[in-house]
Amino acid sequence: MKDSGQGFGFVSSRKVGNAVQRNRSRRVLRSILNQFCDHIKSGYLLLVAKDTTNKIPHTQMVKDFERGLKYLGAYR
Repeated sequence: MKDSGQGFGFVSSRKVGNAVQRNRSRRVLRSILNQFCDHIKSGYLLLVAKDTTNKIPHTQMVKDFERGLKYLGAYR
């Protein structure tokens, strides 16, 4: 991730699963964020992994992430 005045946080609670599942969910979120790093306006984002994060296909998560950024007005 490039340093352009942006801050990103990744959180996953124990409800997501054991440590392996929580770490995987954070890695998945981080990889999706890297795809959109150039398209996110300056600011801070906190990404929260839910228990379904490991069950959703990667392509669907990318679409949902982009839709969420546009809804928040954070997509440029």
